[in-house]
Amino acid sequence: MYYFYADVFWMLQEIGNWFALVCVRKWFQHPPRRLRSLMVSAFISFMETAMVLHLSFGWYTWLTHALLLPWGVWLCFRKDVHGLPIKEWLAAYAATALFYGATQLGSSFWEAYPVEVSIAVAVSLYGIVGVLCKRRKEGQTYYPVKIAYKDVVIEGQGFLDSGNLLEDPIWGEAITLAEHDFLKPILQIYKKPKYPVCFTTMAANEVMDTIKVDGVSVYVNGQWYTYPKPRIGISKRWTFKEPACRVLLHQKHVHTG
Repeated sequence: MYYFYADVFWMLQEIGNWFALVCVRKWFQHPPRRLRSLMVSAFISFMETAMVLHLSFGWYTWLTHALLLPWGVWLCFRKDVHGLPIKEWLAAYAATALFYGATQLGSSFWEAYPVEVSIAVAVSLYGIVGVLCKRRKEGQTYYPVKIAYKDVVIEGQGFLDSGNLLEDPIWGEAITLAEHDFLKPILQIYKKPKYPVCFTTMAANEVMDTIKVDGVSVYVNGQWYTYPKPRIGISKRWTFKEPACRVLLHQKHVHTG
C-alpha cells in the first residue's frame, strides 16, 4: 500500500520552489528580499499540495506550470523589473527542472529520505550557481538602483556606462543620468532650481537639467551602497537599447571594489 504524506510533499515542493526563486534572484542580481522568496515559495507549495490531493495529476501539472510558478515569479520580482518578469520566469522554470532532475538522479544513487536528498541537491546546486554568478559579476554592467528624495524612493535597473564621465562644470560633481519618465515621482515634488548641463553619451545627445537628490543606492556584490546628495541628469530623449534600463550610472557612483 502506498501512503501519501502531505507534509513531506509540501516540504519537497517548498525546497524546490525556494531554490528556483533564490537562484533567479541571485543570477539576475535582484535585491535579496529573502523573506518574500520564502513566503511565496511556501504559499505556492501549499497550493500544489492542495491540488495534488483534490485534483487529477494532469490538472495538477498544468496548473502548476501555467499558473502557480508564473504567479510566484511575478509576486517575487514585480518590483524589481520593468514590465512582466519573462526572463525570470524562464530562469525559474529551468532551475525547477534542474532541481527535480538532479533530485531524481540523486535518489537513484543515495539511499536516504527524499527530504534529505532534496536539501543536499539544493545546497549543491546553489553552490554551483553561486560560483557561476561570481564569474558573471566580473563583467557585470547592470545593477539594481534606488534614487531617494524626501519620502519618495524609485527603483529600477542601472547601467554602468564607462563613457559617462559627465561632471558638473562648476563643482566637479559626478552626474548619473536617468530617464525623465522614471524620475517623474521625484520631479513632481522637486521645487529647487534645476541646473542645465550639456553632454554626449550612448543614451542621448542633449542639453539637460540636473537635480540634486538625497541619495542614490546601487546594489553591488550582495549589498547596497548609498551615495549621498548626488546630482542626477534628466534625459528627455532616452534611446538606450535595453528597455528595462532607466539609469546610466557614473563610475563614481558604483562601488566595484
